[in-house]
Amino acid sequence: MDLFLLVVDLFLVVVVLYLVVVAHDHGEIVLSTLHVHLDGDTCMEISALRGHRGALRHYADHVLGMKGVLHGELAIAAETR
Repeated sequence: MDLFLLVVDLFLVVVVLYLVVVAHDHGEIVLSTLHVHLDGDTCMEISALRGHRGALRHYADHVLGMKGVLHGELAIAAETR
């Protein structure tokens, strides 16, 4: 299982909603997501992912390019067979 960590600007509420849509559109790799309130302005999304590296990187690149995503990192533990 691999992890994807994001920090999101809450002033752009649409980015939080869009993250849900994108996760549902990639249901074959997004197993679960945890939403954590860091402070009044930012949230953290932690997603458990499973899939091939190329698909995981494509998903991460798509999400990291979204307006309102302040920081993100994909941690790939091992290739899924």
